[in-house]
Amino acid sequence: MPRRLPLPLVLFLGWLLPGAGHFVLGRRTQAAVFFVAITATFLGGMALADFTNVNFERHRYYFFAQVFNGAETFAALLLTKDLILTRVPVFFGVQTFDIGMLYTSAAALLNLMVVCSAWAIVLEREKAPAPAPEPEAAA
Repeated sequence: MPRRLPLPLVLFLGWLLPGAGHFVLGRRTQAAVFFVAITATFLGGMALADFTNVNFERHRYYFFAQVFNGAETFAALLLTKDLILTRVPVFFGVQTFDIGMLYTSAAALLNLMVVCSAWAIVLEREKAPAPAPEPEAAA
């Protein structure tokens, strides 16, 4: 069993990067699945919205959901802050900006659920009894 980490550190790491909380708790496969799924959903939403949908000034209410994706949201905010939506993104005849907004927000809210999952794991481990010490061999 991995060493016990303080709950605030596990929660912060999980918020900062999807799956990082599970990673430090020793659940590497779960962490990888969460990272890939949430990051792909977030980036897919960014692409659908022409990379202009993470912006506090233009999309304040969505940003309050997107902030739960931690570093990915703030990286997107910094990298795309000067981009301006000059056309409505269309994919196979469908306007995709709103879909992209929903994807990025959903990815961030999924990350919040993953952080809560890491929290539950920490709480379960704290409730578990400490392993009994091994008896010493007779000399």
